Amino acid sequence: MDFTMLVLRSIHILSGIFWVGTALFFVLFFDSTIKAAGPAGGTVMGRLTLTRFPMVMALSSILTVAIGFIMYWIDSRGFHFDWITSPPGIALTIGSVAGILAFLLGLTVEMPTTNRIAVIQKEMKAAGSLPTPSQIEELNVLQERMSVASCWGTVLMVIAVLGMSGARELGVL
Repeated sequence: MDFTMLVLRSIHILSGIFWVGTALFFVLFFDSTIKAAGPAGGTVMGRLTLTRFPMVMALSSILTVAIGFIMYWIDSRGFHFDWITSPPGIALTIGSVAGILAFLLGLTVEMPTTNRIAVIQKEMKAAGSLPTPSQIEELNVLQERMSVASCWGTVLMVIAVLGMSGARELGVL
């Protein structure tokens, strides 16, 4: 392995660990805790959307997918069909597609949902009063959308990790 691939793989793995690990924590523990806390949980979730957390999650997913694409291109020698259809190529392709789908789900569902929650939280803070019934209703819908999207995204990320980690066991890359 040359130095470039070592650096790329290290960044890919570290950013992927953060992305997938955070998603697993959110789905397995944080989401149910937030729901169980009722209105206080919504406040915590809303506050989280106002931090750097959404930006860091987006950055880790972008790094993971972009560097993964570059490494896939290098390993496949420019998307060579024989490599892609080999056992390790198939495993990496399945993992790559799952990772890209998780990224797209985050980009098209989770990110806009997070942004809308942040807007509502800012409106509530600016008003200085309790949330209106329509804000509560919208926040509940948005939190449920986020919960479902996060679950599906996490399943896709786990498939990506399994495909990529298993590829090395199926042959030489």
